[in-house]
Amino acid sequence: MSDVVQEVVTDERERDAHFLAFADAYPYWPAAGEERQRVHHLVWRAAIIVALATLVCSHVALRGGFIWQDEAMLDRLWSWGALARTWTLAFGSFRPLSLTVLWIEHHFAGLTPLPYHCVSLVLHAVNCVLLWLILRRLDARGAWLATALFAAHPVHVQSVAWMSEQSHLFGSTFLFFSMWLYLRMLKIRPPMPAEYMMWSGRDANDSETEVEVSPIAYSIALLASIAAVLSDPVGVILPLVLTLLILWKHGTVSKAEWLRLSPFFGIALAGIAVGCFTSFSSDDQGLAPLLSIPRRIAVAWQAISFYAFNLVRLFPRPFVHPRWHLVGGVVYGFGTLGLLIAGIAAWAWRRRVGAGATILVLMFPAMLLPALLAILTGSARAIYVADYNEYAASAVAMVAIAWVISCVSSKCSTETRQHVARILLAFAAIGLLSGFAVAQNWVYADAKTVWRTALAQDPGNMVARAHYALALMDEEPEKALAVLQQAGPEADSDVMLLDAGAKVFMCLERFDDAISRYLLAQRLAPDDVEIRLGLADAYLAAGTQALGDERPQDASDRYSCALAVCDAALRLGPKNPAIYDKMGKVLVSEGRFGEGLSQFNRALSLDHHFIPARVHRIDALFKIAMEGDSGKVADVIGELNEVFRTAPNDFEAYFVAASIKLQLKQYPDAETFYRIAIRTRPTSVEAWTDLGVAQYKLDEFKDAVWSFDQALKLRPNAEAAIRGRRLAVANLKSPN
Repeated sequence: MSDVVQEVVTDERERDAHFLAFADAYPYWPAAGEERQRVHHLVWRAAIIVALATLVCSHVALRGGFIWQDEAMLDRLWSWGALARTWTLAFGSFRPLSLTVLWIEHHFAGLTPLPYHCVSLVLHAVNCVLLWLILRRLDARGAWLATALFAAHPVHVQSVAWMSEQSHLFGSTFLFFSMWLYLRMLKIRPPMPAEYMMWSGRDANDSETEVEVSPIAYSIALLASIAAVLSDPVGVILPLVLTLLILWKHGTVSKAEWLRLSPFFGIALAGIAVGCFTSFSSDDQGLAPLLSIPRRIAVAWQAISFYAFNLVRLFPRPFVHPRWHLVGGVVYGFGTLGLLIAGIAAWAWRRRVGAGATILVLMFPAMLLPALLAILTGSARAIYVADYNEYAASAVAMVAIAWVISCVSSKCSTETRQHVARILLAFAAIGLLSGFAVAQNWVYADAKTVWRTALAQDPGNMVARAHYALALMDEEPEKALAVLQQAGPEADSDVMLLDAGAKVFMCLERFDDAISRYLLAQRLAPDDVEIRLGLADAYLAAGTQALGDERPQDASDRYSCALAVCDAALRLGPKNPAIYDKMGKVLVSEGRFGEGLSQFNRALSLDHHFIPARVHRIDALFKIAMEGDSGKVADVIGELNEVFRTAPNDFEAYFVAASIKLQLKQYPDAETFYRIAIRTRPTSVEAWTDLGVAQYKLDEFKDAVWSFDQALKLRPNAEAAIRGRRLAVANLKSPN
């Protein structure tokens, strides 16, 4: 009989020893014999988190379009050369791993927004599950509720909707994975119940600060840290966050732990150094006065509380926030001071409230470190706030809210009432956030809706006003001009508004007005190369217009001015291929084909994959071939086909190809290429007009009238479209 009892006890011990290993992967501590039910419980909870994260952003994923900088980013990410540049410091921002993934997405999805948004949605759901695993391992109070609030918060809609910032989701995925793996490696987890202590042979007071570290787990965590830094600046916060968590759970950071963390700190410092270098060597905004170092420090101080208060502003959420100003800055400065005082008070009363409260206060600015570094080191002349900057940091606030809900519900007199109160408060909080998140989805329908909403929320936001005008420019240029004029006196003193106004005047073919706008902008921002290139483009367009009106002297003067502006731009950016490309266009317009080709070649020597220069060079070669040796036209077509393989979505390449076919009287091919160009850029008046011409030459008069009508919808005063439509209608009415 004793043998039977001994066998049963041995089987139970083997089962429980097996479960101890099982529980480390699927925490934590179910009752004996309930392992399978516990796994099902975990799976259901994870599934609810994924469903919540997916549903609140489903509209923007299924119906949302591209918004600010999305299409421009994709245009830069097609060729193998562009992929190579993402792994150097020449791309403008060093996040090569996430850009490589985006490059792969582009090759599969092209210019269809849905696949990109679906990838972002999946990343957000994965991040939510990883965050839940981290919080459960930390034994955070209300871990599942905190994760559900994180999944449903409207601040994260922007991260899913804004394809250009998908890198932040990638970086957060590697960040959370490395964090979870490191904590698991240290065996940081909730205390083991007594029934498991009995079989493990450990005492309840045993310390887990000294653990045997798995080299494989450590290496994977280190690789994930590198991947996080290579994906997005958010990866640099990992060692700081891990240090705070270890300090919280163990009360101290041992010498061995500092040694284990040192490679992570080295990776983070390298990421910060590279980020600072690329920030100072590129300027994406470039349209407002630079901030002084003391002002940057003040803004960084204010930004901490701004981001905290921004989480409370559930709806409507502006896409881009206004520039910092003194009154708001003082308010946010006091807010940050309040957070600091709260942290000191929590530390002073740590024996009563626990060290977790202090760690929670410190964790928020620590996880905002990339945003603060962007303010302190960025060369951008205007400092703005975007929701995606607090994607990871918002988890801290959600943990605090879940903790408050748990504390409030625990005040109820009975366990049943506590349970009911916790459920009701949780459902209310999740429902509130989910409702506002779903409403926020509609803001990201397309770029026009984004900027219209932002301007309606803050009419004084000049960034929103300028970009709303640019979004309207192609289809409603007169309305775009009215939007800019509503800015009042600032329309003539803000570089961003002047630049947008010049582009609108270019669209309206009011080139002299565009030149005056650019000259004002150049006076305010004399070192801005893009402003000078826009001015050169305006002079070039004015010269071409004068040449068409048989005013050769005026055309010559305008071309000379364009070349002078390009020469001045070269002194600012001698290695900028766009400047040589612009000079080549001006010289070709003057009929100086050889000199123009020389400038195109210089541009390509600086950047062999610079598509505009390749396309303009092909156009110049075609004109030379038509004037001399027409046998070289086949070589020109061959070069153009090579451009198609390199950049199959480039509008200008297809437009030039269609123009060449039109001049060669190959009208069916011209019609095909114009249709492809229009598919790439459906708001091009010139492409619709020339498509109508090709259809007219093919005696497709009804189709030609429709194409001319599309051009006139975009620009009612387009003279070429008006003339073409008149001829097509006349042929439709002709009995022959």
